[in-house]
Amino acid sequence: NKNSNLVSIMNNFYKDGFKNFIISTFYKSNQIKKEIKRFYLKDSKIDFFEEKKPLGTFGSVKSIVDKFKIRTPFIVMNADIITNLNFNNLLNYFYQKKSKFVVCCKNYEFNIPYGVINVKNSKIKSLKEKPNHKYMINSGIYLLSSELFKSSKFRNDKKLNFDEFLNIILKSKISVDIFPMKEF
Repeated sequence: NKNSNLVSIMNNFYKDGFKNFIISTFYKSNQIKKEIKRFYLKDSKIDFFEEKKPLGTFGSVKSIVDKFKIRTPFIVMNADIITNLNFNNLLNYFYQKKSKFVVCCKNYEFNIPYGVINVKNSKIKSLKEKPNHKYMINSGIYLLSSELFKSSKFRNDKKLNFDEFLNIILKSKISVDIFPMKEF
């Protein structure tokens, strides 16, 4: 249940001292609001941003920054993430790096349990037995400076997925740091 997961995420933030939450909703918006209102975090502020149409994984962020007048760095996180990340460590990392944008990443390895054949022109060129592949993957947790949204490159209520957002930032020559997660 994603609503229960959202409550768990908010509890993790709350235990790390974070008390301001903005939840972007579209699908089953009323159900999510009802569930979150049943859940109470003492001294916290919970606001909702209801998308009128689906805006993608990053489409509502510009509108939220404008509507709620966000002027400080903030964390964006997908609601289906389960983690024990210490969010204060992430925030400290952001300030130490003097970053504008941090993407939490995790090492991911997988083995192919077979011999992999490299073929060229219908001929075997090589064989690698049971290769191991290592990748750095996106965890779905981001820490951003609100300054990134001063630009007109981002329009309110325009569908925008994370990969599109990242490409716009990279083309703007803004450095994007990674936070290598060791946590679950």
